[in-house]
Amino acid sequence: MKFGFGSSAEKNGIPHIERVAPAAAIPGGEMTIHGRGFVSPAQARPVVHFGEAEASLALASESRLIARVPEGASGGTVRVASDGRQSPPHPVHIGIQIADNLHPVTNPAVDHDGNIYVTFSGPRGQRVPVSLYKITANYDVKPFLTSLVNPTGLALDRAHHLLFSGCHNQRMVVLDATDGHTALEISARFAGAIDILVTDVVMPGMSGRELAQRLAPLRPSMKVLYTSGYTDDAMVRQGVLNAGVAFLQKPFVPDSLARKVRDVLDGEKGQGSGTIR
Repeated sequence: MKFGFGSSAEKNGIPHIERVAPAAAIPGGEMTIHGRGFVSPAQARPVVHFGEAEASLALASESRLIARVPEGASGGTVRVASDGRQSPPHPVHIGIQIADNLHPVTNPAVDHDGNIYVTFSGPRGQRVPVSLYKITANYDVKPFLTSLVNPTGLALDRAHHLLFSGCHNQRMVVLDATDGHTALEISARFAGAIDILVTDVVMPGMSGRELAQRLAPLRPSMKVLYTSGYTDDAMVRQGVLNAGVAFLQKPFVPDSLARKVRDVLDGEKGQGSGTIR
């Protein structure tokens, strides 16, 4: 019968990686490697490789290493070698830099196509040329929104609509409803003022026109912006809307929606003050 302590790898002086923290890093970042057998009896300095690229070490001990992820790190694994013996590869995630010179004030939002939406905030509420960027799945950085000052929150709803809030001396709050009946319930529960209703003309169960009619006596100062895949002229000809009602034709980009909402709230050209049939 044989007795012993430790694994055969330990007895043979082979380094062993138990875990790494954090589990992902980018070149230039530091990663802590936990395990055993990192320093040989001969006190040889261990060598760490991310893929085929050698890392520099900020700390080395028997059970812990702090390594700086090198440029060119690849392969998705990290290995430790000590006194000619090498650990089995341990999986890691090496990130890549996809954008710089951004000043995000909130977590990015990622849609189902892999596009990343990230904010860009000006100092002390100052307006910037582009306040929201879209980073495509191919890592192309494209301006996405220009009309919002200091965006402070991003989210995607179940229908993959991008929602945002922003502030400029005061916060903009977006109340999202899936249909007209839900919108009425939200309005009844919400104690604050609702400045504008943005609604599709045609919706299941209750049309946008009916929704606006039912909310009008409850919120007389609220303005209304209608959207539809049909043109506003077609809506008027079919008797759905009166001329002069604020309208935005689909499809539209968030920048167009933001500008239209701002125009309606500012009351330009009487928008939002027309009647509904």
